Amino acid sequence: MYHKPGMKGLLAGRYNVSIALSGDEATGPVILPPALADITIPKEYRTGSSTLTCDVQRSGTVFDIDIPTK
Repeated sequence: MYHKPGMKGLLAGRYNVSIALSGDEATGPVILPPALADITIPKEYRTGSSTLTCDVQRSGTVFDIDIPTK
């Protein structure tokens, strides 16, 4: 991801996160790999108004995001 021309990555800070799945409601049924078939991501996290956040540090490329389920 690029945030400024020639600069790769994100600036450090807190970001809102929404989750898009291949085959989401707009394009058809969601198809997950067998190991993830039992996972359901609540609709409120799959929209632009998601309340999920992620703190991005100056280094690192892996972000673990806890997704509360009902």
